[in-house]
Amino acid sequence: MSVVALLLILVPLLLGVALVIAIAYGVVRLTSPRREGTEAAVRAARHRVALVHVCAWLAVPFLALLVVVLVGASLTALPATVALVPAVIGLGYVAVFAVGESTWRRPAGERRSASLTARSVATISPVTLRRLTWGWPLLALPGIVLGGVSAAPTGELRRLRTLPDGASTWSFGEPYPSWAVGLALLAALVAVTGASELVLRSIAARPAVPDVPSEWDADLRRLTAHRVLRGPVIVGGLTVAGLYACLGAAWTSVGMPAVGWSLVALAIVCAVVALSVTSHRADVTLGDPSGTSDAEDDRARR
Repeated sequence: MSVVALLLILVPLLLGVALVIAIAYGVVRLTSPRREGTEAAVRAARHRVALVHVCAWLAVPFLALLVVVLVGASLTALPATVALVPAVIGLGYVAVFAVGESTWRRPAGERRSASLTARSVATISPVTLRRLTWGWPLLALPGIVLGGVSAAPTGELRRLRTLPDGASTWSFGEPYPSWAVGLALLAALVAVTGASELVLRSIAARPAVPDVPSEWDADLRRLTAHRVLRGPVIVGGLTVAGLYACLGAAWTSVGMPAVGWSLVALAIVCAVVALSVTSHRADVTLGDPSGTSDAEDDRARR
C-alpha cells in the first residue's frame, strides 16, 4: 500500500476521533458542577457522568461505520488493516471517558478542602470486567500462533487433500489470520486494554466532587469505572470471537471439521461471555446523600 493510500485511511479516522473528543470535551465542560450545595452538586454530577456515558456510546456507531468503510476499501491491499476496527472503536470509546475524567472542575477559591481517602484502581474497578479486559489479549495468543504457523506465505490456509479416486488436490481456507493479521489484532487489543487502564487511573486520581460525601463520590467512581470497562470487554471479546471464528471456518473448509467446529465453539463462548458479563448492572446505588429523597435513588444501569 502506498503512503498516499495509507494517509487516505488514517487521516479521516484521526479526524473522526478528534471530532468525537472535541464534542465530548465541550459537553462535559458545560455540564461541570458550578453551583454550591450537596443537592446541586449531586444533580450536576449525575447529569455529567450520564452525558459522558451517552457520548461514548454515540461515538461507537459513528466510528464503526467510518472504520468499516475505510478498512473495506483497503482490506485487499493490506489485510492487517482489519485490526483498525477494534482499535479505533475501543480507543474512541475510552477516549470519551478520558476527556470526561480530565475535565472535572478542581476546587477553587481562597478556602479549599480535599478528601484524604485512599483510592486505587483495584478499589474502584469491577474485578470481573477488569480481569476480562486483560484476559482477552492472552486468550487471543493461541489463536494468533495457530494462524501464524499454519498460514501459507500468501496468507491463507492450505491443505493437500487426497480424493476418493486417489488424486490429490489443494484446499484453501480464507480469510485467515496470518502473522500479519494476528499480530495487528494483538496490538489493537493491548492498546485498548492499556488505554482503559490509564482511564481507570485517572478516575481514581481525579479530585473529589465538591460538596458531596466521600462515600457517594466513591460510588460515582465505581460506576464510572464499570462503564469504562464495558466497552473494552465487548470489543475485546468480539475481536477474539472473530479471530477464532475465522480460524474455525478455514479449518472446516479444508476438511478438518473437528478442529474447525471446536474453534467455532470457542468463538461463540467468547462472544456470549463478553455480552452477558457487560449486560449486568453496576453494583452501585447513587442515592440521595442526605437520605431525604427516596425518589432520587437510582440503581446504576449499564
